Amino acid sequence: MLKPHADTLEEQCVKKGMRMTEQRRVVARVIEASDDHPDVEELYRRATIYALPSVAEPFGLTVLEATRAGVPSIVSRQAGVTEVLSSLVPVDPGDAAGLAVRMLFLLNAPVYRWLLARGAADELRTLSWSRAAARCLAVYAEVC
Repeated sequence: MLKPHADTLEEQCVKKGMRMTEQRRVVARVIEASDDHPDVEELYRRATIYALPSVAEPFGLTVLEATRAGVPSIVSRQAGVTEVLSSLVPVDPGDAAGLAVRMLFLLNAPVYRWLLARGAADELRTLSWSRAAARCLAVYAEVC
């Protein structure tokens, strides 16, 4: 008996109304080609570096996720996460050449990657939502 045809990931995305860009097609092919279909945390663990060169990023929780997985990050100088983590590699938004140089450097500098990941992980352990809320309340009390 024949198995029913399973939609490809790309077909599923199109059915849900997503516009399939070439970048999304590449990601869909990579995910479909993997034998184990990893979850997001596993994808971070498999990464060598993480880049978030966005033009506008109010905070950047994905950088914290990458950090938790032990992955060093390249981030836009405008990302809010730079206010709480300093062990990141900054890049100016829109500077494609600068991003490429930083990516190549990190890919070829395993000791520096380890140092960055370790430093960011140490910083991450000092963060907590309750501490951040307490600081906000202190500022409000001071201003009001």
